[in-house]
Amino acid sequence: MFASLVSDLFNDPTRLKILSVTSKEPKSAREIARMFSIPLGRCYRKIKKLEEDGLLAVVDREPTEDGKRQNVYLSQVKMVSINYEIGRLTVRAVINGKAPLEFVEELDQFLYPEQGSVFEGLSIN
Repeated sequence: MFASLVSDLFNDPTRLKILSVTSKEPKSAREIARMFSIPLGRCYRKIKKLEEDGLLAVVDREPTEDGKRQNVYLSQVKMVSINYEIGRLTVRAVINGKAPLEFVEELDQFLYPEQGSVFEGLSIN
């Protein structure tokens, strides 16, 4: 689940931009759509997906110029780190109010399938 969430997120630059602009101060969908010159409907779809994934949250409802109320959103992602060390990929994320998430993938099996791990039998004196 976490691996596909990270993959989906990094494959969608618009969702990354939305998380970025809402990381310090809340923004409405209209503000976000204007900032990135995207249709409002597409912006709402991206926001909905980020909300479903727990990465974005409604933090307030503000009045619009015509007296209606609109949601304002704040990123819930506090930290993401991606680390690659010879044959091992680690992704860590801290999402507001939750324990840190971690995904680790051992890639040796894909790099050297016929040999097993490239580190087998290696000793450092």
